[in-house]
Amino acid sequence: MKEELIARTQLVDPKTGRHIKRIDERNIVDFFNLISEKKESKVLYIPDFSPLISIVSQQIDDLISGHSDKELRVMHSTVYNMWNKAKISNVLTIKEKLNIEVLTKSEEALNVLHERLPDFERRYISPEQSPYSGVTPMQIDKGLDELLSEVRVFVEIALCHIHSSVILDPNLLKEPSIHQHCVTIQSKLREWLYRECGITFNWDNTYNIANDSFIFQLCIEENMPFDSKVMISLLELIDIKSTADVTHKIFNKILSHSTRGYQMNYIEWPQAKPDHVNRAAKIIDLLQQINSILTLFSKTQDNEVKYDSVSDVFLEIRQLKE
Repeated sequence: MKEELIARTQLVDPKTGRHIKRIDERNIVDFFNLISEKKESKVLYIPDFSPLISIVSQQIDDLISGHSDKELRVMHSTVYNMWNKAKISNVLTIKEKLNIEVLTKSEEALNVLHERLPDFERRYISPEQSPYSGVTPMQIDKGLDELLSEVRVFVEIALCHIHSSVILDPNLLKEPSIHQHCVTIQSKLREWLYRECGITFNWDNTYNIANDSFIFQLCIEENMPFDSKVMISLLELIDIKSTADVTHKIFNKILSHSTRGYQMNYIEWPQAKPDHVNRAAKIIDLLQQINSILTLFSKTQDNEVKYDSVSDVFLEIRQLKE
């Protein structure tokens, strides 16, 4: 739990040096990591997290209010509005019917988002070249922001689906479809993180790290916008388990220089490119969120699942931060 909180708060604004505030200090990662610990006698209690969904939805409203893609706005508002009606209804039969509708609509929306993803991914990976300047960092940034908007709406809809499932029957979380949706998104986010880190894979699953990858500076210096331990854990590379594995590669390439009778030994590493670092920070944020949701799903497999409408997990999170 503490490691996840530290990982989150290491994300800072590179322009101001200040910590980036996430979801009014009620973070998806904090929430799911905390409830995964609320286990007694093989029972997993899931508290009400509707305040989290409401804040996530408001953030997405702000993000896509001027978005030119009407379909994305409709998917976001349709599922959230249906979920919100189910949340405030006091008539059990109506509440049940609305929650069932949330499951239906959210499944449809998640499938549509998966179908849309390749086109948005192409705009990020292969944006149209200008005849004068080629592909600019601004085009790549825009492509990634549009792509990650899709993922943020995915996360919101997945949260609505999980909440309605818990209300109807907590054991619905053992059903594999939403879990598989999240696994697919997790895989894509990791691919995009590899791209920003300059990591490419060969046919035999071995990999190469580009000479100008910011991973080297990340593991050597301390003035980077996110923690190196977070990055290493999210990459899940076979032979890199810690920052020491990266620094070892650097120290193995000691350089020598002779001048005026003196022999100097030194090491060098590439300067991080701000564009890659900033894009990686955005991907890391969402990858941590998806990972935390997948942690919840993994906990449901070996435990009975029950809904706890009394506990205030957000109060516990705030107390941990004080």
